[in-house]
Amino acid sequence: MFWFNSSNKARVAVLFCLIVLVVGGGIIAYRMLFAHRAAFSPLLKSSYSGTLTIGICPNTCFSEPMDILVSAQSQGGSIIGEVNFHPPPGGINTCSFTGMVIAKKHLAFLCYFDGEADPDNFNGFIYPDGHLAGTVTRKNGGVGVASWNVS
Repeated sequence: MFWFNSSNKARVAVLFCLIVLVVGGGIIAYRMLFAHRAAFSPLLKSSYSGTLTIGICPNTCFSEPMDILVSAQSQGGSIIGEVNFHPPPGGINTCSFTGMVIAKKHLAFLCYFDGEADPDNFNGFIYPDGHLAGTVTRKNGGVGVASWNVS
């Protein structure tokens, strides 16, 4: 009659704990290995065009066209590419960048001009409509902060 005695209760309790550990560990392992992928920002487009604005508008600012060309983005969020500035009255200044797109739709990259040691430091956000905007601390061509907006 007593097929479920106290030693069987202990075995069932141990078995139950092992099942909970295995299932719980599997869920944790899944989240660590796979669920983070959904948290990364969507891939960037290969090219964006817009404006770099330097100074304080409307009185003492000027703007110039710019392009951001993304040549590669890894699943981990690393990005590489170049930024083309089009200063008046014509011409082009290009810097090459490396940086990151972070899960909260933030991007940051350093842009190096040929022959210059100090990079320009870009920080910005990816907006729901897909455009990018932020600030850049310019080291080349004068130290200062400028804003940029591309789509």
